[in-house]
Amino acid sequence: MRLLDIFKTGGGKPYITEKKFKHNLTRQVGLVPSTLKRLRQYGIARDNELKLEFFFHSKSPDKIEALTAKLDQLNYHVEFGKAAACKNLFVIAGWTTNMKMDDQTLIHWTNKMCELGYKFDCDFDGFETPVLSRVNVAIPSYA
Repeated sequence: MRLLDIFKTGGGKPYITEKKFKHNLTRQVGLVPSTLKRLRQYGIARDNELKLEFFFHSKSPDKIEALTAKLDQLNYHVEFGKAAACKNLFVIAGWTTNMKMDDQTLIHWTNKMCELGYKFDCDFDGFETPVLSRVNVAIPSYA
């Protein structure tokens, strides 16, 4: 058993392998600097606070529901259901509470979301801010 596998919930073949988790974590954290750079271009300073919209997906409705309960404990507004574009996937869409838009906060939060996704066998599929979504500049997400 690998160290990160102790965090898995449920049995059977995992949807998110350790390799996929590590790749997604690297990719998501790597997107933070460019996201912050774009926010600065729209006048959002390091000490400004924004809510982030985030997304997860999984093939298991039970795992999505369990992660939803955990995110609800963080006082995030979350909803889950069947994916419209892919009948085999279930998704979570949610909003965080306000948080500072600085490197340290956003990197810490991104790590936490990737780790929670892995723990509940769900893929953290990225985030966006109201500022960037209003100007049609979403944070890229790569499945």
